[in-house]
Amino acid sequence: MKYRVFSGGGFASNTYLLTDDCATAAAVIDPSVPYRTVRAALGAMPPVRYLLLTHAHFDHMMCLDEWRRETGAPLALSAAEAPGLQLPQWNLSLMAFGHAVDYGKADLLLQDGEELRLGEETVQMVSVPGHTTGGCAYAAGDALFVGDTVFADGGIGRCDFFGGDETVLRASVQRLLAYPPGTRLYPGHGPATTVGDERPFHRC
Repeated sequence: MKYRVFSGGGFASNTYLLTDDCATAAAVIDPSVPYRTVRAALGAMPPVRYLLLTHAHFDHMMCLDEWRRETGAPLALSAAEAPGLQLPQWNLSLMAFGHAVDYGKADLLLQDGEELRLGEETVQMVSVPGHTTGGCAYAAGDALFVGDTVFADGGIGRCDFFGGDETVLRASVQRLLAYPPGTRLYPGHGPATTVGDERPFHRC
């Protein structure tokens, strides 16, 4: 599996492009960077099979409509998080923009451990609630795309928004840190890190 990160989207959110090793299929995680920006950087892009959300906060889907229009790819996220696409107190659109935004409905509702095929490889959904009610990560190859669950240098996501729960979040962080120490962690904001680098910050 190959990964590319594109930053500079809404609120400095990261957008990740995953492709299988043969570059026959792609998935996009948290489409906050414009499609045209990613396409211009790549020159050519494999067919996008999935648009994946780690959670339904507005800053992780700033360019969702454009990506849906340009790729026709289905939108997938945790089934527990799906209501947030349409609820402004959940997706934080009212707070951010001063008006409610309905991001539509998901095409695929994922359960913990469910896998999606990407060419000859798979992407697995890992349930990590706490920052939001149904937040999730995506495991692909030797990497975890963790949204706002955990950040480099000991950071964790905020828990003071709708559906946040610090106790639940810390349990989710421990779940991620149970992966092998060399596993790369790609957060929704900021630089990548590894499980091994983050474990010392989260000892019980």
